[in-house]
Amino acid sequence: MLVTGANSLWHNSGNLSIGTLGAGNQLVITNGGRVNAANVNIGPSTGAGGHRLVVTGSNSLLNITGDLGVANVAPSNRVTVSDGGVITSGSTVSQIGGNSAGNVVLVTDPGSRWTMLGQLDVGFLGDGNMLIVSNAGAVSTGGNALIGRDDSSERDQVIVTGSTSRWDVARTLTVGNLGSNCTLLVSDDGTVTASNLIVGASATAINNAVIVTNGGSLFVTNALGQGLLSLRRGTVTVDGSTLTANRLLVSNSTTLAVNNGTITVAGILTNHGTVTMTNAVGRFAGPVVNDGAWITDPTTNIFQSDYTATPNDYIQMSAGDVYVFSNAANFVNLSTQSNQFDTLAGTFLFNSDPTATQSFTVAGLNLGNLDTDGGLNTVPVPTLDPDLLPQFSNNFALGTLIVDPPFQFSLIGPDSGPTTHGLFLTNLVIDPGASILISNNVQVYFVTSNGWNSSQITLVGNAGLHQLVLDVVVPEPSIFLLCASGLAALSAVRRRLAR
Repeated sequence: MLVTGANSLWHNSGNLSIGTLGAGNQLVITNGGRVNAANVNIGPSTGAGGHRLVVTGSNSLLNITGDLGVANVAPSNRVTVSDGGVITSGSTVSQIGGNSAGNVVLVTDPGSRWTMLGQLDVGFLGDGNMLIVSNAGAVSTGGNALIGRDDSSERDQVIVTGSTSRWDVARTLTVGNLGSNCTLLVSDDGTVTASNLIVGASATAINNAVIVTNGGSLFVTNALGQGLLSLRRGTVTVDGSTLTANRLLVSNSTTLAVNNGTITVAGILTNHGTVTMTNAVGRFAGPVVNDGAWITDPTTNIFQSDYTATPNDYIQMSAGDVYVFSNAANFVNLSTQSNQFDTLAGTFLFNSDPTATQSFTVAGLNLGNLDTDGGLNTVPVPTLDPDLLPQFSNNFALGTLIVDPPFQFSLIGPDSGPTTHGLFLTNLVIDPGASILISNNVQVYFVTSNGWNSSQITLVGNAGLHQLVLDVVVPEPSIFLLCASGLAALSAVRRRLAR
């Protein structure tokens, strides 16, 4: 059936079916032609399938007051919306692959769009069904969207690719509702937005994936600022792209990986699984509660609220990693995973406005025959190599601690008990205007430092600040000498943040 020309109209007050019997039936709407129908069903009966619906050309329109069902029964059907063609559908549920496999809807080219007021299922009972949005095409879903709705719907996919191609979901987008091995791929400057996003909603929904790559953008936000990306089963990978969410939950046995990309989370981020970032930037305005693995190499993380390391937390940093704590953010280390915790190659930079106070909760223990009496002094050690000093191994040691602008900074223990805690640093860099308070039962040890003055340090109770020196005790004034390595570390980090 062909409907073509600007004044061509086929009006159906009832349902329109393409391919009730036989195979390879098609409807083509082109050159401004128009078709109206209550509902449209493609492949509604058992048969060979292979039916086609094409809406192509500017002002060509398929207007459905109800819903579009692609392949309720017959397999391998295809819908193409191209060159400015438009499909509009109603407020209940449109489906791609109702009870069959291998069905495809393609929306491509500038001006082409499919706008539905209700829900979209990509794979209801069938598997291997696809929605492709490419070359500036657009799809808008007014309700929820489910990729892999039933447990028999596997390997269903949505691909959004190409500059200004986009899929907007007004409510919740689920990748793997009951189905498994389902995928959302956003690539080549394509964009997907959703009010909420769930990956792997149920126990049967395994091995589902969200992949944002090569300049793609994924936004999980809503007007209330409560948009939640809930990674329950499967993976989210951001490669050379951006992920923005109001809130983020990473569940047990799941992985969020950001490679050469940017992640921005406005609200709380809770991680029970694994977060990895490689050559990436993370911006976290809300609290971060890490109950799993946080692995970076190398990455800049900017925390504007508290980062809390639970007893199950571990952080692994590599050379070049910088974690910036600003806007009065604190680092609260309650971790007991010292054998997996490795921050010796990384840098923590605390900077805030002059009226703010920030703190670092020390989880390390004051191991070995080092100073426990407190005060400002030096401690002789057989080597200045942190890799060889036993106190630096499996004890939450940190490479560089920078306290940057003029404000109050505190180093505190995780509790008020009698245990003496130790913070072991390779480099300690203190801005001339900053002041540091070290609480009772906390001993801080460092190898090198920049120049600072003892008047900047307040020791409470038996607290102590000690420089580790090679073999011999150096007179106490040496603790205030300028160390070139400390200045170099401060300069490098400041240059990096200025970019």
